[in-house]
Amino acid sequence: MVKCVQSFLLVLVVSAGFSFLAPVHASTLVVMESKVASVKVGQTLDAAAPIVLKAGEGLSLISQDGKIIKLRGPYSGPPITRGAVVASDSKQALAAMLSSRDARTSSVGVFRGVKPAAKPASPWWVDVSSAASSRCAQTGQAVYLWRQDARRSEPVSVLGDKLTWLADTQWKEGEHGLSVMPPKTNLSQAVAMTVRLGEGNSEFSMSWIPAEINDPVVLIAWMREKGCQSQADILLNQATSGGAQRN
Repeated sequence: MVKCVQSFLLVLVVSAGFSFLAPVHASTLVVMESKVASVKVGQTLDAAAPIVLKAGEGLSLISQDGKIIKLRGPYSGPPITRGAVVASDSKQALAAMLSSRDARTSSVGVFRGVKPAAKPASPWWVDVSSAASSRCAQTGQAVYLWRQDARRSEPVSVLGDKLTWLADTQWKEGEHGLSVMPPKTNLSQAVAMTVRLGEGNSEFSMSWIPAEINDPVVLIAWMREKGCQSQADILLNQATSGGAQRN
């Protein structure tokens, strides 16, 4: 009888140990960049599933905790180690992103008594007042420009690669936002854009993020990787304060 009880307890301990070590469920990875014909940008991959890449092929992936994983062929195996294939806590990931953002801004320094510059209400509004060289937009969604100073009416034109005219209109007095580009569904590569507003020019590279990506952790990591830091900060503020992102 004692031996039976001991055996039963041993089975319970071993089973509990393996249950503790096993992941709750497999995590996923989002494809940010792809040089593989069969894998599309925005596609979701199982982090535990083996991947085979030939020479010249490559993938840039985003994990559920916002880490960027870059694979280059020849390569064979799972994208991340099996021990790391555990579902990420989005709150912890956002908290880590907030901490790194605060550390970055505090290292730059803030002058006391200086009122912070106004920012767009949506992370998807393209700030033409910013000197940043990169912006992010969603595929399949209209592109909205945003200006900080809306006290006067100004002519505005938008040019894409090879100086293709995308918009030529008047930005009315009192309006901070302006829709200048219809939805595009076939864009995945960055596009060089020039916005001519009044007598000034704003030149930047526009990166495209699939509209079906709605995980704030993945979006923030994607924006940061593409250099859209200001937009990532706006989305991070919304995600950590419970505010919904607006297009």
